[in-house]
Amino acid sequence: VSDGYAALAFLRERVPDLILCDAMMPGMNGFELVSLVRATPGTASIPFIFLTALSDRTDFRHGMDLGADDYLSKPWTIDGLLSAIRTRLRRQQEMEARHAEQLRQIGEEVRRSIPQEMLEPLRGIIGYSDVLAQRCQTLGRDYVSELANDIRKTSRGLLRRVQNFEFLLTLATHVD
Repeated sequence: VSDGYAALAFLRERVPDLILCDAMMPGMNGFELVSLVRATPGTASIPFIFLTALSDRTDFRHGMDLGADDYLSKPWTIDGLLSAIRTRLRRQQEMEARHAEQLRQIGEEVRRSIPQEMLEPLRGIIGYSDVLAQRCQTLGRDYVSELANDIRKTSRGLLRRVQNFEFLLTLATHVD
């Protein structure tokens, strides 16, 4: 694309594998663009390489401090550019593989722990309600009230566990 504003419009439509950007562009410069890209959750992890005529050390440091993954200044070579692209794409793939493994491990942990976490209070609720159903005619009012309170307390504990489970699933599906 021709400038930073066009890049932002493009990024709203598609997510590229990598961004090559000049630091000097009309309208919005590359430094502003990299800041916005890094501040946006959907684009923050896209590899970002500056390809520019700005060769001053302070420009390089500024670009890197804003979140660029690499900074190539003139005179650059095609081999150098291709090497930078390959390196950044490989690093991105490695990071995605690590995140996939972390998600897999979280999923395994959830699958191992959740059934027991849910079954324990559910058994208590069933047990209390069975006593109420089978012996409701012979139980005293105080004992029925006590069982009802135990059912309420156990149900709320189960609800908390289900909500925690939902929270873990939300975290697992939004790991970046």
